[in-house]
Amino acid sequence: MNNKELAEKLLELRHMVHLMGVTQLKIVEYLGSKDEEFRAEIVAHFLADEKILKGFTEHVNEQGTDEEKTFVMGINEIWNDTMGQK
Repeated sequence: MNNKELAEKLLELRHMVHLMGVTQLKIVEYLGSKDEEFRAEIVAHFLADEKILKGFTEHVNEQGTDEEKTFVMGINEIWNDTMGQK
């Protein structure tokens, strides 16, 4: 496989991942609007990823309201307590 073919395959893969992401987002938006527990579980699973939590924390610290910052501080405390137990 030459570089051009590899680049084309990567573009195809990128497109497929994008479509899967858009589809997943729409499913989560729909179900989340119908079921508060489902929405909370999805958020918890995403924020359980250290990289996602760090990015979310940075975003909220830069652009969030005081209420959002307080919420994120609570999440980070739980995260730190949980990680400290391991």
